[in-house]
Amino acid sequence: MIIQKGGHTYILMPGPPFEMKAMYLDAVKPYLSHRHSEHIRSRVLRFFGIGESRLESKIIDLIDAQTNPTIAPLAKESEVTLRLTAKHKSREEAKKMLDEIEKRINERVGAFPVWIWGRDAA
Repeated sequence: MIIQKGGHTYILMPGPPFEMKAMYLDAVKPYLSHRHSEHIRSRVLRFFGIGESRLESKIIDLIDAQTNPTIAPLAKESEVTLRLTAKHKSREEAKKMLDEIEKRINERVGAFPVWIWGRDAA
């Protein structure tokens, strides 16, 4: 079931994955591709050796000015992650946007004793 209301699209699908996957590929994905021409790409940067508040203080101006791409910090037990997300009509341009913001973050944060030890891993 697909419902359009208040500028939002709600899609209801069956719960069992074996039913949902086929329905998504056959109906939902083509529907969304025609309605939404923007590509959304995300990248996760994983940090060790820095707390969330200290990391945020190093990039607070980037966070405050964010529109596209967005930066979402998340503290975990032994690491801090930043999820970067970009939207663009071109998949390649969205990737370039992520590359640029990642470069700016690395220039500020990625030096000993802080390590950017992972990327894109959940």
